[in-house]
Amino acid sequence: MKRSIALFPALGAALLTLTTTGARASDLVDAPTLEAHVPQTAAARKWSDLIARTERALGGYVTACGSGEGRALSRVTTDDLHIEYTLNEPGTYLTVDGANAQAGCAAMAGLLSRTSHVWIFPTNSAAVFVQFDAPPSAGAPSQRQLALVEMRGERIARIVNFSAPPPVAPTTLVAAE
Repeated sequence: MKRSIALFPALGAALLTLTTTGARASDLVDAPTLEAHVPQTAAARKWSDLIARTERALGGYVTACGSGEGRALSRVTTDDLHIEYTLNEPGTYLTVDGANAQAGCAAMAGLLSRTSHVWIFPTNSAAVFVQFDAPPSAGAPSQRQLALVEMRGERIARIVNFSAPPPVAPTTLVAAE
């Protein structure tokens, strides 16, 4: 039985403080695709269109999060973006409303580092696994992150982060069925 923990949408605004890098929302039209590695397998060839769409969406995601513009982020994510973090208890997730820009950016903040080594692995559906290195913090080495990214057309519809800790304290959580 899958259990989830829901977060009040209003708390999403407090999840991440973004810094401005000078990029504009109009820059997303020509945003470079993320330079991701893809395994040379039959599955990767079969799902090459999905992988290419994911690379473009993640490239736009990185640009939008770096600029801090919510409208730019909405161009690469769906209106009902669903974000989950796995918790220590098996089958338990923190579910975050990804409709606000800060919540969306917190889910894959490690991608904001242009030095992150990104790999995209296909699945047998409209989702891919994205592996990347989160930047080091306070003298600690970089940490490998793994997320499932589900696409709907050209936009990111769902992110399940298997590696990053939830961006909020457990006291702000509410149980949901």
